[in-house]
Amino acid sequence: MRQLVITGQGRDRNFDNRNLEGVNLLGANLAETRFIGANLCKANLQQADLSGAILVRSQLELANLTGVNLTGACIENWGVTKTTKLDGIICKHIFLSFVNEDKRNRLPSEGEFPEGEFTQFVKSILDSFDLFQNRELNPKAAISTLQGLADKYQEIIEILGLENRDNNTAVPAVL
Repeated sequence: MRQLVITGQGRDRNFDNRNLEGVNLLGANLAETRFIGANLCKANLQQADLSGAILVRSQLELANLTGVNLTGACIENWGVTKTTKLDGIICKHIFLSFVNEDKRNRLPSEGEFPEGEFTQFVKSILDSFDLFQNRELNPKAAISTLQGLADKYQEIIEILGLENRDNNTAVPAVL
């Protein structure tokens, strides 16, 4: 770890489940590096090359990703929040899932993101959430409850749909 911070060279390394909270990796070469389950909260990753990196379940709250190259990275269940700095990210395409050591579900499926569109995509997700219920749910009651919350807090809620997943009921909603 010390060598990584000193040299900024971490290409094709494995940092799975590591606590890298607050680490300064400004401009580091982290291409093809694994960060599965890593804590990167408060990390300075400005201008770092994370192309092809595996960021599955990595935590990035309060991290600075300004100018990072994420082209070809896998971001399944990554923990970005509204406190994560996402300005100027370079990203031509991304992978949304990681199965059996393979990156899958390329986005966009063909071609490349126009400049700045990946950041807009991530920010739109941060403005939405999925509400999951693990037992049988009355859809009318769920909608009524969400509408009551919207009225109480004077917020607009757009219901995208209701669906069942693996015998559990999920109610996706966007605020």
